[in-house]
Amino acid sequence: MGRSTEFGNYTDRAVRVVVLAQEEARGMMHDAYIGPEHLLLGLLHAEPDAVQTALGVWPDDVREAIMRFASRGPLDTSASFPFTPEALDALKAAQRASREFHSDHVGIKHLLFGVLSVHGDRLDRALEDAGVDRDSAHARVMAALAQGRSTGRGGATGSDRPPTSG
Repeated sequence: MGRSTEFGNYTDRAVRVVVLAQEEARGMMHDAYIGPEHLLLGLLHAEPDAVQTALGVWPDDVREAIMRFASRGPLDTSASFPFTPEALDALKAAQRASREFHSDHVGIKHLLFGVLSVHGDRLDRALEDAGVDRDSAHARVMAALAQGRSTGRGGATGSDRPPTSG
């Protein structure tokens, strides 16, 4: 099975985050879309340690804050959910960060940068409720991306390698 051209330069782990975001959206009543809060939930599920380091709070606190604004519902079996404009902006910001930090691939840190770069009502309220200082979190992600650039990895860590062909 080939990789979608839309996410062709995403690392395997970054693609997994987007898939997990869609699964999170499916499980939420009335959420027939993927917003930046779903992308953050995907990051929390796939990379809790990276999210904790960046946000400076426990991943469970962020997840609970997001879930306070969403009700769990029955699994939606729709083929796919559209991205909200804010989620698309987050994905575009991740792409831009990848280019700016001279990486050929979008990795976990780029996605986290993208999510922190956009605003959405549910996302903003959840981050605030969880005690996240967005400016500090954004600075930590920028520093991690810059460190990746200085080591020639453009923010893709050794465990966040480019996709394998095949």
